[in-house]
Amino acid sequence: MTKGCDILILGTGPFAQRIACDLAATATDPTRVVLAGRNTFRLAWILTGARARAEMFSRPVAIEGHEIDLGGGGIAELIASLGASVVVQAASLQPASVISGAGNGWTRLV
Repeated sequence: MTKGCDILILGTGPFAQRIACDLAATATDPTRVVLAGRNTFRLAWILTGARARAEMFSRPVAIEGHEIDLGGGGIAELIASLGASVVVQAASLQPASVISGAGNGWTRLV
């Protein structure tokens, strides 16, 4: 894991993926991004996609991943150790498919 970054993205869902991939395709200044989340498969997928986009568009973006349970301890230490200029909270204990589902009390409440 990198020491220091410009942008820390918390989460591995579709919103985090969109942010990482869009940054990788559009950043014009050298940008260091760390993506942190608990889903190992999604983390690897987003890193691969974002790195490929940065390469395809010749963008100066370095992106790294950090596996962490964002619902547990350690997040304060991660934020402190990276010293990110921007922290994006894109994590949720409820996946979007649950939140946007229909027909039950939980989705009506949310």
